[in-house]
Amino acid sequence: MTSLRRLPTLIAFALALLPALLQPAVAKEPAAIPGTTVTLAPPDGFTPSTQFSGFENKESGASVLVIEFPPEAYDQIAPTLFGTLERARTEFAKRQIKVETRSEVDTPNGKIVLLKGEQVANGETYEKWMALFKGSKTVMLTVQAPEDAGLDDEQVVALIKSIKLGPAQSIAERVATLPYRIEAAEPFRVADILAGNTVLLVVGPQNVDPSGNMPILLVSPQLGGGPIGDKVEAAAEALLKGTVGLQEGKIEKRGPVTFAGAKGLSFEGSFEEKGLKKRFLQYLAVLPDGKFIRLLATAKADAFDGLRPAIEKTAASVALKAMP
Repeated sequence: MTSLRRLPTLIAFALALLPALLQPAVAKEPAAIPGTTVTLAPPDGFTPSTQFSGFENKESGASVLVIEFPPEAYDQIAPTLFGTLERARTEFAKRQIKVETRSEVDTPNGKIVLLKGEQVANGETYEKWMALFKGSKTVMLTVQAPEDAGLDDEQVVALIKSIKLGPAQSIAERVATLPYRIEAAEPFRVADILAGNTVLLVVGPQNVDPSGNMPILLVSPQLGGGPIGDKVEAAAEALLKGTVGLQEGKIEKRGPVTFAGAKGLSFEGSFEEKGLKKRFLQYLAVLPDGKFIRLLATAKADAFDGLRPAIEKTAASVALKAMP
């Protein structure tokens, strides 16, 4: 289970990387999303993604994204992000999302809150719908579409009503669906998988960390969008500054790195989180297709150096799987 204190950071981490395009279409038969508890009827022309939990239209770059969190996370996320229109507007504004409306939809899973808004990415405005489900996991669904795509509320509601929730898979089963291999070096262990491609590793027996003392390590390939090309440094800085808690982080060291078999850039530095002095290490490597894969590790300043060998050993284990 993920630390509840970390959930806003992880939501932002996943959502910020997906500038998706969604074309209006007729729903297909329900299909299970590998590595998740979710079955849904995707729009016509969409196929299961091999890069994240959801569906994509490779021709248009469209996508429907599912992010899962521990079941107990619902009681934090629901009131904080979905409780009232005012709260939703305030919290999602921090993620550059302008929420316009909040409604409730009757579904086989009970009443589901649906937020609608917009987000500007790469100079284009996208309509955005977000819904939250409570099951054996806490499920967040995000649908996005450019303004002129013609997608309407009725089509999104039909998608939401098609969702069925099943039992949670084991961590081992979910790790097996990742698009890369990874081995956690002690004392790190895999705590959760987000969006089907982001692995969260923690230190210690607890998964819930209200104190913020727990070291964490995240690995994630790029969820969507175009290649970053040779703009590695700019992309690395943007990702770091776009991570909740690290906006004011100070980069103290930077240099070349090889990560997941690809060349990239390493950032190391310090930041403060709720009164705690911490350090971070970020790797950003560019894959053969021009997209990136990222590692981010954070820990209290006085514990970081002792964890460095485990961080580096875990990083060295990351290798992309051959895709069919």
